[in-house]
Amino acid sequence: MAFVSLVTGGIGSKLFKGVAAASKIKGVGGLIKRISGKAGNSVYEIDRALRNAEEVLRSTDEVKHLIGEKLLDNIVKKGRGNRPDPETYLPRAYIEGHLAKFDEGASYQVPTDVLDEFGRDVLGDPRDVGVFVTSSKDMDRILAETGGDISLIEEALGITPGSWRFNQIGQPRTLTRINIADPRALKLRMATGNELKANARWLPGGMTSGGRIEAIIDRIPKGKYTEHLVSN
Repeated sequence: MAFVSLVTGGIGSKLFKGVAAASKIKGVGGLIKRISGKAGNSVYEIDRALRNAEEVLRSTDEVKHLIGEKLLDNIVKKGRGNRPDPETYLPRAYIEGHLAKFDEGASYQVPTDVLDEFGRDVLGDPRDVGVFVTSSKDMDRILAETGGDISLIEEALGITPGSWRFNQIGQPRTLTRINIADPRALKLRMATGNELKANARWLPGGMTSGGRIEAIIDRIPKGKYTEHLVSN
């Protein structure tokens, strides 16, 4: 096993520390364990996963420092429909820097059967005020680290566990990745937590409970996105 062979090497103690630290964020520790435990993964691949996890932890700590844990908890407890505009508790420079991470594109995942049922002319729930997205770069990382494992993708993106794995009649689902080249053209902005898709795992500051960046955009018309099957 790759994990065992590295324990005696220079990366061994770093790997154990990385898994322990990353376990503070849902999903991150699991991703590292998956990569480190897979036979054939190189030291480079495992070290890259650790660097990604360290970046996630730094970003999450930055949000907690900016908002303060007490205010963060209060915002969450206000509940959907009562949460304040992020501009009232986040510095403008932070918001601008956060949204700049989407300048190379945005992405999100959707069960393929949802696309088949509701159509592809305009993506997104018409009852909601926006569609949650992560950056295309972050989505690349998530898919590389999870190997398309739906349960791990759910954890990374802060999705309610199990909601993407099976449809309403218990059949296994596939996921489709939606890519948006120019999210600013669809009013890229910080999520407020008042969106219909803001679940019990939503956190203020533009980070998922799995430590990945997120924002929202308007519904996406045909011609403004591409789709790619992720799992089958």
